[in-house]
Amino acid sequence: MKRVLTAGLFALIGIASAFAQTSTGQTSAGQEIWTERPYDPPIGSRWIVQVESDSEEKRQDGARTIQVRSKSEFTVDEKLPTGFRISYVNRELNVEGTAPAVALLGPAFAGMKDIVVRATTDKTGKPVEVDNIGEVQAVMRTVIERTVGAFKDKPQLADVLQRLMTGMLIVDGKQAALAYLEELPQLSLGQSTGLKPGEERRETEEAPSPLGGLPIKSNTTLRIDNADAQTGKVRLVRTRSLDPEAVRGLALNIVRQMGVAVDKPMPPEVFEVMKAMQFSIDNRLEINVEDGITRALREQTTTTVNAVGHAYTKHERKQVTVSPAL
Repeated sequence: MKRVLTAGLFALIGIASAFAQTSTGQTSAGQEIWTERPYDPPIGSRWIVQVESDSEEKRQDGARTIQVRSKSEFTVDEKLPTGFRISYVNRELNVEGTAPAVALLGPAFAGMKDIVVRATTDKTGKPVEVDNIGEVQAVMRTVIERTVGAFKDKPQLADVLQRLMTGMLIVDGKQAALAYLEELPQLSLGQSTGLKPGEERRETEEAPSPLGGLPIKSNTTLRIDNADAQTGKVRLVRTRSLDPEAVRGLALNIVRQMGVAVDKPMPPEVFEVMKAMQFSIDNRLEINVEDGITRALREQTTTTVNAVGHAYTKHERKQVTVSPAL
């Protein structure tokens, strides 16, 4: 939820206002070759997920920052033939920084604390279904109402914000499983991958746009960076780049919506400038896995926008650690 909401609000406020070589996994001759250990956490085990996320925008009018610190926990409740049943809850959330989005994120995140999300995962630990979807959606609607309520004196802007947040937070099926379980979908990327040292997996993914229109496509590559045959530990690297046309379409849609909200439709010349903008969003994720369970993530994302001689750059860094609850 944090990742989805932060990205969406950054887009709404930011764009509208400014417009190692792969290890062979093999030890010296005569020693064993690394074999992937399956994701199989003990039933009843409880895990603490701590996140430190720092984001900095570099703009013509100065730098803007957001720092998010959170602590969550998930419990493995039951093992199924197809995966696991789990419970997930966010216990601590703190948002600071100089970006305008902080004023919206703080109250929104406060409403997401201590909400127990019950979900079903597949065998890799990836959430595939939210079992108490009605309960979670009711909370999300309250979060939306509370956030949008701050703009009651600007009803058209509030309407755009409500539609944007609804598109991000009121979702069903697999989309809900990915949105409401926060870091768990990322943690699952390194679990039971089926990869062998020296292999590389390339995929194309699609995610629905929160404002409709074309889905946002991305190209991903996953490979083993280092593997220890004796301990079973492995580090994987996943790179992802978003389709620039899909990103440009989302930006245009947001600016159009903002123009409607303030009764100032986008002038044709601005529309042409937006179409000529060059977008790129590149992501690198390092995943450390022990005994089949992801124990740490280190992620870096760079967003760049260039138009009519002006540049916008956003750097995001995130560190996630997973440890057994004492």
